[in-house]
Amino acid sequence: MAYGYNDSELMASITEFEGTASNFMSLVTQIGDTTSQAVGVWEADSYVDFRANLDNYADNASALSNCVNAVRNWTESVKGGFDGVDDLEKEKWQVNGGY
Repeated sequence: MAYGYNDSELMASITEFEGTASNFMSLVTQIGDTTSQAVGVWEADSYVDFRANLDNYADNASALSNCVNAVRNWTESVKGGFDGVDDLEKEKWQVNGGY
């Protein structure tokens, strides 16, 4: 436990974030690939090809949005944990007149 914060919780959060960040970067790449495909979508041989590319892009965008939300939720949760620790440390500092 460092500064009143549970190290194992922090390490688990970091591991979770690394997985989320990896998924996020993978999806960014997919979005880029799909966007490249979309540039030529008007030259698609059929409406079916056009819809397939468009649906793929929409699915990737939705997954990307979910990843962004996961990152935001993780950040807010860790920040909330540290805010409590910061308050505790501030109180100790004020009560003890410093360390």
